Amino acid sequence: MTATNHDKSPRLRLSGRNIAGACLAACGLLIIIWGGTLKSVNVTDPDFMSFAVSGLVTVAAGACLGTALPRAARVALIWLATLASMLYLLILGMAVIVSLISCVVIAGIAVWLTIRILR
Repeated sequence: MTATNHDKSPRLRLSGRNIAGACLAACGLLIIIWGGTLKSVNVTDPDFMSFAVSGLVTVAAGACLGTALPRAARVALIWLATLASMLYLLILGMAVIVSLISCVVIAGIAVWLTIRILR
């Protein structure tokens, strides 16, 4: 969200939500980097994907909390975290039906969040 100064120049408004969102996004990036240093970066390795999915979900939560990013970027981050979560569920080695049920729930949450953001 932007505000205007007395001279009518736009500036970024630093509210508590924007600061908290930026901190969450930074923590999410640090989680992904930490996972990359502990485990080899391999999207078929459940150990690395645990860090990657956690980091992406944290980054997406931070992006949705703040209002500085455009709506399209927030929706893109939500769907990136959703697809990474689905991939993680499929490589865990659970029964196929359990993975598919979990993917449907995750997709439903992503659709709901997308609709809430785009309204």
